[in-house]
Amino acid sequence: KVSQGMEEPQATASAEEAPVQQQQQQTPPAEDTAQHATVQAQETDAPVVAAEEAPKKLTQEEKDKDLPPNNTIYVGGLDEKLKLDDLKRELRSMFSQFGNIVDILALSTVKMRGQAFLVFENQVSATEALQKMQGSVFHNKKLRIAYARTKSDAIAKADGTFVPRPKKEKKVPEKRKAPEGESKEPSTSTSTTSTKQRPAKRQDSRPKAPRQVTTSNNVPNHILFVENLPPNCTDMMLTAVFQQFPGFKEVRMVPSKEGIAFVEFDNDIVAGVALTTVNNYNSTVGTGGDQRQMKVSFAKR
Repeated sequence: KVSQGMEEPQATASAEEAPVQQQQQQTPPAEDTAQHATVQAQETDAPVVAAEEAPKKLTQEEKDKDLPPNNTIYVGGLDEKLKLDDLKRELRSMFSQFGNIVDILALSTVKMRGQAFLVFENQVSATEALQKMQGSVFHNKKLRIAYARTKSDAIAKADGTFVPRPKKEKKVPEKRKAPEGESKEPSTSTSTTSTKQRPAKRQDSRPKAPRQVTTSNNVPNHILFVENLPPNCTDMMLTAVFQQFPGFKEVRMVPSKEGIAFVEFDNDIVAGVALTTVNNYNSTVGTGGDQRQMKVSFAKR
């Protein structure tokens, strides 16, 4: 009995040790648990790498500033309703104060309408024109001026670097192939029938009236053309004559050609009043003995 009583506590102890050992096998060591928690924290706190920002698109003004100096300047924002001859004449009048203009290129195509290229004799004149006329108002529109991207043909021919551009070949449309079974040549019966059905055109023997070409400047315009001016005439003299009329805007002399000028008003009506008044009173302009009677008309559109 005594031996049995002493063996029972050992059995109980072994029974209590079994779940403890099983719990130790299931529970990972404290060091592994701490290391795993640290890794998770590092993964959670890792900085997020920002995606690379897309390159910023440059504005047209920023692109224009990167262009290298050139003898030729681009002028945009022009009035598309102006005729090419009038546009070139007024542009030459405005920009010739900065230097000799070799050529003015302007086209009436849909793509090039409202734009022009001014070719100066040197880059100094072109740069001065760009800087001083940038943003100026021309026919109620703000001008955008920049250096041309390429050298003009006139300058290239002058410095010997001109290379003729290859002519574009016109694409000839391919003829549609006739399906098998159809004859390529039309039948004689069909062509004969169609010829008979078409009535012959009656020729008119009456003489045709000659086409009339209008060259007068009687079409109203808000810009007046002034001619027969003396060589000593200045824009201040003409301003003194025309500023008395309401709607007067400015006087533009033509340095390349003596004796003419342009006077701009707000609209056709006030310009017509000034035209009639100046012509009716035979207004003269000039200094000293060289005073001449002005001839005023509407500028051609």
